[in-house]
Amino acid sequence: MRQIFISYSHTDMPFVERMAEDLKHAGVEAVYDRWLLNVGDSIFEKLSAAVSDADGLIVVLSPASVASQWVSAELGLAMATVLKNRNASVYPVIIADCQPPPSLADRKLADFRKSYYNGIRELLQAISPEVYARNEHRYRKREEVLQDYEELKSLLDVGDLNSIRFWFAGHYQALVALFGRLWLISETIPRFSFEVGKPEADFVVVNGTPSFFEFLAIQVGPVDFGAELSGEIVRQFQNLEFIVKECRRDEDRFRRAVSLRMKRGGAPLYPALQSWSGPALYHHHREIVGKVLCGRRYQYDSAGNSFRNRLYESSDKAVEIISYDRVLEALAKIEL
Repeated sequence: MRQIFISYSHTDMPFVERMAEDLKHAGVEAVYDRWLLNVGDSIFEKLSAAVSDADGLIVVLSPASVASQWVSAELGLAMATVLKNRNASVYPVIIADCQPPPSLADRKLADFRKSYYNGIRELLQAISPEVYARNEHRYRKREEVLQDYEELKSLLDVGDLNSIRFWFAGHYQALVALFGRLWLISETIPRFSFEVGKPEADFVVVNGTPSFFEFLAIQVGPVDFGAELSGEIVRQFQNLEFIVKECRRDEDRFRRAVSLRMKRGGAPLYPALQSWSGPALYHHHREIVGKVLCGRRYQYDSAGNSFRNRLYESSDKAVEIISYDRVLEALAKIEL
């Protein structure tokens, strides 16, 4: 893989650090000044040599960079290198609205303004189609996760509970990201109850292998958390507590109901669910727990945390209230 030098304004350092790490992870030998300079180096000589010797130059275009004399000088060196060596390439990327310099006016830009992952895909495809082919799926999935994060964050800011519940129904992966495990099976069952007319959990997350399972009943609760909503929060909490304790009380029926709702049709999972045996295993599987998504973390003052803890203790630690921020954090940490 050819070495690519990144020219940029230090104002755009956070973006450059992210892009450089992503390119490195994809298999592109991309470098920038902070990876090259040591104490005592002549900055001008070291960077001039790096630009002249590189097989390509990524120019990060932004209002700050187009006004930078350093970026202008590096671009000038790169264009001179291109004229001497037609194997060298210049890859302009744009991260904010600005007027590109005349030497790049007729060149197609990798556009990061709409989406970071759109830009990184365009850049990789230009640098190396082979590298792009190896990484395209991963970047598309990352973009989907980022969109999920932004959608949920926007819905939480608006605060409409019906819209949030509807969103979760179409984005099971958000619950799996928070409550799932890296086991053979990790999936989400919507609107779970034993029978019509009985309280239902909004979702049940199932984790396990063909012989080992755990279950989390999830209730999508109020977006706001405060004293004025304590009655509704208690109602949601008690609803889920009833479901969890019913599941624990009638485990055989619970196992049958879950296995029949799982995507794989219960086979071969259904026999596995039916065959739990042995004191240790049986004891473990009785630990079916509940989580009520409620409020944002910044709303949890000392009185609110005491309220949550009292409810948790009153349920014999069967049900816990957690903030919606936990889901956002889980989405942000997904590695693909």
